[in-house]
Amino acid sequence: MRDLTIDEAFALHRQGRTAEAARLYEAIAAREPNNAEARQYLGVILASAGQLDQAKALMKRSLELKPNEFAFLENYAGALTLAEEFAETLEVSRRALALRPQSVNVLYLSAAALQNLDRLEDARAQFVALLRLAPDHQAARKEYAATLARLGEIDEALAVVEKLIADCPRFADAYLVRANIRAIRGEVAPAVDDYERALTLQPNAYSTWQSLGHALERLALYDKALAAFDRALALRPNHAESLIGRGDALNQLGRLSEALACYNQAIAIGGDSERKGRFARAIALAQAGETDEARAELRRFTQRHENSGSAWRALSDLITFEAGDPAFATMESLLAGGAQAEGQAQALHFALGKAYLDIGDSQRAFAHLNEGNRLKRRQLAYDADANSARMAAIARAFPAEIFDRFAGAGSRSAAPIFVVGMPRSGTTLIEQILASHPAVHAAGELPILPQIAAEIGETPEGVESLTSERLAALGDAYVARVGAPPAGKVRFIDKLPGNFANIGLIRLILPEARIIHSRRDPVDACLSCYALDFQAAGLAFAYDMTELGRYCRDYQALMAHWRAAAPPSRLLEVDYESVVDDLEGEARRMIAFLDLPWDPACLAFHQTKRPVRTASLNQVRRPIYRSSVGRWRAHAAELAPLLQALGVAAP
Repeated sequence: MRDLTIDEAFALHRQGRTAEAARLYEAIAAREPNNAEARQYLGVILASAGQLDQAKALMKRSLELKPNEFAFLENYAGALTLAEEFAETLEVSRRALALRPQSVNVLYLSAAALQNLDRLEDARAQFVALLRLAPDHQAARKEYAATLARLGEIDEALAVVEKLIADCPRFADAYLVRANIRAIRGEVAPAVDDYERALTLQPNAYSTWQSLGHALERLALYDKALAAFDRALALRPNHAESLIGRGDALNQLGRLSEALACYNQAIAIGGDSERKGRFARAIALAQAGETDEARAELRRFTQRHENSGSAWRALSDLITFEAGDPAFATMESLLAGGAQAEGQAQALHFALGKAYLDIGDSQRAFAHLNEGNRLKRRQLAYDADANSARMAAIARAFPAEIFDRFAGAGSRSAAPIFVVGMPRSGTTLIEQILASHPAVHAAGELPILPQIAAEIGETPEGVESLTSERLAALGDAYVARVGAPPAGKVRFIDKLPGNFANIGLIRLILPEARIIHSRRDPVDACLSCYALDFQAAGLAFAYDMTELGRYCRDYQALMAHWRAAAPPSRLLEVDYESVVDDLEGEARRMIAFLDLPWDPACLAFHQTKRPVRTASLNQVRRPIYRSSVGRWRAHAAELAPLLQALGVAAP
């Protein structure tokens, strides 16, 4: 039987008969050690099948035989991209572009590699050059929008992707990018809609399932998030980011040991996956109350990956800096080097701002906090006038007489406890005190009530259309979505601070629920907000002093409305400063308000082991301390815009 030729193998390959072509390429390569084409195109087939290590070895050998073959370089760059080896992709693309400078495909691979290496300005320039040559290149338009978003140019990014969707409505990846941009802006529910639309067009896209999982986590839909990550891992087993996302969902569900197993699996992959897995593991340990271990992990992490702004930010939340700490010089030098991607620079600014606050250096602290907040604010959509109008509309929608009209309506469940207030006003401390009682379960910051509010529309027209039956159904649906508390628990806490806006809705659909309003000196609360790079959505008001002060004034006005309309048997107001001064007295007052017997465990709240995922996770692991009371006065000069917005005179 005659030996088949490379041309016959090419013919099979072109016909899509890849299994036959692969066997023939393999036979030719075995009998002809210097046949570069057989090795190259066998590698192409293997790369398409996901056998990347074998593919890369074959392609590398073919390039040793023919180092200046453009098609070989192009194919190898594509395989390296699939393997997420972006530095190597960039080098091979450079060699290919030296041969054909206007190759659209290689320009795309090179730009995508630059993006993945966080060389965002270089990536932007490369995408612009590519789109001059090929203005209708869908993937390049999509990745150009993603690059703009990562550079903080959110409005321009959204305009690019909106035009792409208008031109190519069935291009699944365009919806994926728009979803990612919406998630950056804090518009998480619309982002979920876009992810789901993308999946209707491309149901086996593992990266979209992965992104959907992250968005569902932000909505506290952890069971659904877990299912999304499981789908992603079924499509691409042992993928580090999906493993880490799955671990995060398990951690949120209180399944820490399973979560740590996911992180360890990612760590075992090595390379960048090890870095991501170790960071996720440290955060999970901090949330679970394993503070010493988390702190040690993060210190080791910053030693190995000192340019990780996210790690420095996380570590800064777990330690109190002292003057002379070498971390100051390290972080300052990282920023001065100018090599940081914007997200990492933002994190470093917040970490340094906190560090300088710790040592009382207001000027340096606010130089960094102002820049960190500026970088964060430019990514977010927020309209202070619209928020003021919304708060006023809510007050009009719930006049005092509406509660008399619907007396006796709503769910009969007395299980819910709502802890509300400004962020950083002591809500997590109150939650921790209450959750230390053996009959109370902390369910976390649940997005359920805002979703119900959005569904009915908290406007006079929306509320007027409600009936007693509808109110009962909404209340029962809320309780069902939260789920049954753990064994032995009879009450659960929903500690979403922003639910202060939904007190009217709570009183109509859950009239037996108890609401605890946590109050704090408004300047202290706002300063604490401004000093934090929140990871939760829905806090776009917190990154500009004037907007933050206006939001606080709107909150105060709405709370005055609820205070006049709510009976003291359902709404209890607790001052953070009073809790600091008289822990036992205030704890007893809260437990009595909940109609529960007193339990001394509430005084040892800092010893209660439970996951805490808010920005206060470190503070509530400590006994009561007074250092945060009146903290703003030492920084009054730097807080002038905030004081003016709040109507507070400087001391």
